[in-house]
Amino acid sequence: MRLFALALLPLTIASAQCFGAEQAARAMPGARRIGGLAARDASAGKTQSRVFPRILAGSDWETTVVLLNPGSSPVTFQQFFFGGDGKLAQFAVQNTASPDVLTTSGISGILLPGSSMRLVLSGVGGEYREGWSLLSSSDGQDAIDGYAILRRKGLGGAFSFELTMPLSSMQDYSEYVPFDNTQGFRSHVTLVNPASNLSTQVRLTYLNPQGTVVLLDSVLIPPGQQMTLTLPDVYPDLANKTGTVRIEGDTDCLAVMGMRSSEAYRAIAPLPMVSRGVAATPQQ
Repeated sequence: MRLFALALLPLTIASAQCFGAEQAARAMPGARRIGGLAARDASAGKTQSRVFPRILAGSDWETTVVLLNPGSSPVTFQQFFFGGDGKLAQFAVQNTASPDVLTTSGISGILLPGSSMRLVLSGVGGEYREGWSLLSSSDGQDAIDGYAILRRKGLGGAFSFELTMPLSSMQDYSEYVPFDNTQGFRSHVTLVNPASNLSTQVRLTYLNPQGTVVLLDSVLIPPGQQMTLTLPDVYPDLANKTGTVRIEGDTDCLAVMGMRSSEAYRAIAPLPMVSRGVAATPQQ
């Protein structure tokens, strides 16, 4: 059992600068044209950003990103793809409305009112890749909505299992995520620090079904980086157990995603998140 004194101290929240298209554009000057949509300079205009915390592509995995403009005016968007180390990472990206496949670490386009698009991500050359994605739009907060579909091949070789992952607002710094490691399944908790200026210390409190603390841990995630904890692998004491993990970050910029998988059957399922009723107040 891992026990850290930090997990017992009062939690204070620092205000971080959440990652935006401007930072990504400095690393990659222009996003690629996708499916006939007009390309735009990713650094232009005021942006609002959200995150897909986990993308799995290549080998037995495929991720489909669905974007929707529910507003009444056109919206320019940029989407960037990162590896777990926070560096821009290339994926093979196809707009299902077009036969073109781009190998790129970012795309840009315009969504008309009421319109939507589906982007299928696979590994370059079939190679397995894991990462996360930042979506920025230019016309007001949450002007573009959407979700991602993670798909996995079953034993028969077809994509037999899938789960839906919503966009994160990057404010998941005070959450509960249930876990279930029974019946041969393993629970995964993915943490992304989308801040561009601060590392985040994430306190993890594991509770049994009765609400008793069974394990405490703390992990440090540098700016832009992703960490996935496969619970029974990292914490053998949680094998064949159920419960809940309380997630608390010490900055106000964090994205979280939970998943449950079976290696025997290759089945996958989402783990829902429940926001805590009271969160610490960010320090200015």
